[in-house]
Amino acid sequence: MASEVGLSTAAVHERVKKMVERGVIERFSLRVDPERVGLRFTAFVAVRNDGGIHCREVAPLLREMPEVLELHSVAGEYDFLAKIRTTHARALEEVLYKIKAIPGVARTTSTVVLNTEFEDRPLRLP
Repeated sequence: MASEVGLSTAAVHERVKKMVERGVIERFSLRVDPERVGLRFTAFVAVRNDGGIHCREVAPLLREMPEVLELHSVAGEYDFLAKIRTTHARALEEVLYKIKAIPGVARTTSTVVLNTEFEDRPLRLP
């Protein structure tokens, strides 16, 4: 990388270090192929809160579930949109039972993913 743009390794290291310090780079990570570890079933689950407990109390409970990979607070009919990966449909059903058992969760609506064209797309910086 450094030789391709004419920068030394030290210069690249310094630039990356500064971006980390400024918070531009949040973390370094590796990506595990979900299918190779048996997580072949993906669904997006919309979660509606009925006001039994505040949404801010529901989110940490959803975070504790290892199947919930992403959780987004959304506007509209539902309060959250969760990305869930499991081994198969029956395992998703078990996760849904756990979600519905959370006090304040009124209902869920699931959308099963048939195929993923792409995900984890890197941000294109201006």
